[in-house]
Amino acid sequence: MQWLRFLHVLFIVVWLGTATGELVLEVVLWRTASAARQRAYIDLHRIIDLVLEGPALLLSVITGILLLWRGGYLDDTHKWPSWFEDKLICATCVVVANLVCIGFVLLRAKNADNVPGNTAPLSQPGVQRWHYAVTSTFIGVPFALMALWLVVNKG
Repeated sequence: MQWLRFLHVLFIVVWLGTATGELVLEVVLWRTASAARQRAYIDLHRIIDLVLEGPALLLSVITGILLLWRGGYLDDTHKWPSWFEDKLICATCVVVANLVCIGFVLLRAKNADNVPGNTAPLSQPGVQRWHYAVTSTFIGVPFALMALWLVVNKG
């Protein structure tokens, strides 16, 4: 089970690392006036979601479920500590927020692809709407921090 726990932590580290990088990317995008750079940042976020963050998120969920199963928590042979339930609730909120964010990122990129040549994508209402939607999913960050705090301090 140690190798499974190692993989789970590895995927979480990759996931959190890419999510942190994307937070920085979104701040830079927000402050960028250049149409070409806005397009590049929007496309880069899409690529990161599809190649790194999305797979790391799914593999984190899969290895987490396998850890629960291997630990006997899914067949009710072990009682879950209350902090563990809180951690799973926080982690579920983060996963849902991140999946929604990935959808919003893809929709924003699709709308940005339709913006003509030298026009800044964020100046267009359709792209701007999805950009605000992407930003709104940062509500998952406190849940991620709480899940991490619970594991470090209670686990």
